[in-house]
Amino acid sequence: MPLLDAAHEQPLRVLIVDDDDVFAGSLATILSADPRLQVVDRAANGAQGLTLALDEQPDVVVLDVNMPILDGFAVGRLIRMQLPDVRIVIVSASPEHDHIAEARRAGADLYLRKDCGFDVLDEALAEPAAV
Repeated sequence: MPLLDAAHEQPLRVLIVDDDDVFAGSLATILSADPRLQVVDRAANGAQGLTLALDEQPDVVVLDVNMPILDGFAVGRLIRMQLPDVRIVIVSASPEHDHIAEARRAGADLYLRKDCGFDVLDEALAEPAAV
């Protein structure tokens, strides 16, 4: 997937799905400052995230692992089935090593720890080779 759509020269559209309002808000602020990215919306739980993903059809969905209603793995699987071209990035604050394997099974293109830093998340989302 190209960084910018050559026909429209549009930034990548990003949906953030995370129940941690401070993290999600901070990530949205950082990503909104990057001209390569456009945050289209935020969701605070997995069910809302799935609905917004299907409605908005973003280029990239950032999913937290631990969320109410549906966890990030379940949402990732459902998005992958219905929107196969969407890039899925799963993030987690947990040091669980089995999360990486579960993220792959859920169809994630990338798994990152939340403590990797917002600059790393920004580059991972904006650079096609990184995802």
